[in-house]
Amino acid sequence: MKEIRFTLDDQEFKKLKENTDHAKISVIAGEALSLFNWALDEVKNGRKIVSMNPAEDDITEIITPTLQRLKNARIAATTAAVASTSL
Repeated sequence: MKEIRFTLDDQEFKKLKENTDHAKISVIAGEALSLFNWALDEVKNGRKIVSMNPAEDDITEIITPTLQRLKNARIAATTAAVASTSL
């Protein structure tokens, strides 16, 4: 098991505590990391992570710098594979 330490702005910490019914920060961090690992796997498999408001037919892609790098790497690998098969 690894221990992770980081600094969180007081307002962000307060917001997290309020939005999670004052759950332990270790629980919140564990859930956040699990969700991020899931997102990484989805992007690695060519899927997009989106937020959707069905009432307004509004869909927004959720992308972070890490997810974007993974997406770009996957596109580059796919492009290279296609290029090598067409030679």
